[in-house]
Amino acid sequence: MTLSQAWVQYLQGKTWKDKHRKTVEQMFLNIQLFLRDRPVDSYRQSDIIEALSSIAKLPQRNRKPYSEMPLQDMIDLYVPEELRISDKTVKEHLKIMIGLFSEYLVKEAKVLVTSPTEGVTFKSAVKRFGSFSDSEVSEILDGAKEKPEWFYWFAMMGAYTGARRSEIAGLMKSDFDVCRDTGRAYFRIKEGKTLSSARIVPLGRELLDSGFMEYLASVELERVFDTAYRNPNRVTDLFGSLVPNAKDMYGDRLVFHSLRHTFITKARMSGLSTSLVQQYVGHSLTGGGVTDRYTHRYSVESLASVCDVISYRAL
Repeated sequence: MTLSQAWVQYLQGKTWKDKHRKTVEQMFLNIQLFLRDRPVDSYRQSDIIEALSSIAKLPQRNRKPYSEMPLQDMIDLYVPEELRISDKTVKEHLKIMIGLFSEYLVKEAKVLVTSPTEGVTFKSAVKRFGSFSDSEVSEILDGAKEKPEWFYWFAMMGAYTGARRSEIAGLMKSDFDVCRDTGRAYFRIKEGKTLSSARIVPLGRELLDSGFMEYLASVELERVFDTAYRNPNRVTDLFGSLVPNAKDMYGDRLVFHSLRHTFITKARMSGLSTSLVQQYVGHSLTGGGVTDRYTHRYSVESLASVCDVISYRAL
């Protein structure tokens, strides 16, 4: 009996709802990708561990460009850590393998005497991102000027809006507009990691004064950062070349996502209300109890106060 044959039999006894079944079947495709379709009695514990390690490096498939890529292309694909599936999702994959091998093939069908999943656990990796000092951000942005022009503005957007890398990479020219009440330029993020990710993000004075809108007007494609969208690894390589240390003094990793951590840290230290900062960066409202239910969208003018306090220049 092969893995795929065992899976078909395993599913016959399940009465899952359609949504759950679809999710589980998608995860099994990931499992099959790395375990291959071999006889079920040929798998060993090391195969399960290796498959889990590979699954942990898969991208979040609801994000572009990964959502448009064939699964087979994921085998040798390098995915930045902040864009990978969560540890919780990896554990769900292990749960499926335990159900198939241990619960079904060993206990129910009695095809196997022992399960290759026996004793296998997945330890959650602590994925802490560090933050930069003002001088470090300034050095990164200065260095980015020597890189392709699109990357310089990509880094500027990360530093001065705190937007997630995938959010910046997905921006279209049509996502940008100007507030009629204030004259402030902003962009829309229509969807993202959470429901709160959909938001309006005003551009800060530093970014505007640096000439971002002029650059935006010069972009010929509708997608503003087309290279970053099509090849996320290009951002990783370029940014990595500007960061001499992989970790900060606390041992936390320094990557492009660290610009977001830096932005949020500076915004919170400025004394602005937590809910205002949370809406600007796309975090769910927390800490306000029932008051959060009554907190509606802030105006562009109010949100602009968040980005306008961000500066990495020496005082």
